[in-house]
Amino acid sequence: MLLLRRYGIHLLNPCMNLKNLGITKDSIEDLQNVDYEKLTEQSNLALQQAANEFSIPGPFGGYSMEWEPVVDGDYMPTHAVTEDSFAEAGKDIPLLIGTNLAEWEAFSAMSNTNGSQNGNKTTWSEKEVNARLDAKYGDKAKEIANAFKEAYPNKTKADALFVDTMIRMPSLKIMSHKADQNGAPVYAYMFTYESPVSPGLFLATHTAEIPFVFHNIDKSATVGDSKEAKTLEDRMSITMVCSSIKIASKHRVFICACL
Repeated sequence: MLLLRRYGIHLLNPCMNLKNLGITKDSIEDLQNVDYEKLTEQSNLALQQAANEFSIPGPFGGYSMEWEPVVDGDYMPTHAVTEDSFAEAGKDIPLLIGTNLAEWEAFSAMSNTNGSQNGNKTTWSEKEVNARLDAKYGDKAKEIANAFKEAYPNKTKADALFVDTMIRMPSLKIMSHKADQNGAPVYAYMFTYESPVSPGLFLATHTAEIPFVFHNIDKSATVGDSKEAKTLEDRMSITMVCSSIKIASKHRVFICACL
């Protein structure tokens, strides 16, 4: 059963999917022994059925939804973050949270690698960059471009076209509420590294920081092996992984939100 109060859905009827798994209400404990792939398949099917039935819009068009925690008053007594506060239960627990500069904003270019390699922010003329800024930001284009350059002096004006707000804004709310508690510290980061592989194509998109955190950029075909990348890898893995372990061992609980 899954409570989805956010959408006004009180209960998804699991009977159809349980039947597909050969499970009845009298043998519900057998779920513990279901093969992971089969369970995932039926789980995804249930989600899609519910999304279609209740017309829940997906982030990239169509209908879709995902499993999410719900407040049950016991295991999860309150929401972790509300419009004006952070959960009291987390006041004394450190929070590590961060986002990437581009996140989802550059995925459309990455999905068209052939075209993007010949035409991207590194090849556009200043006139074309300005036209794109005007198209995206309207009469705020110049103001936004100037503010971006002030915040990120090592970036180009064209990079202002790929600044994420979908994930960054909620993250700012989370870290602000947590800091306002005056409890355990908040460690916040912004990942901005841009890969030299295919210049202008592989920006600081969603999950781009993962190889650096776990010190395995050599496993990623889109990072490259530059001295800068290796230095960043060393610093990030030591700072984030080792610090997380240290904090977790001290507090027993550690909140890590790599969004």
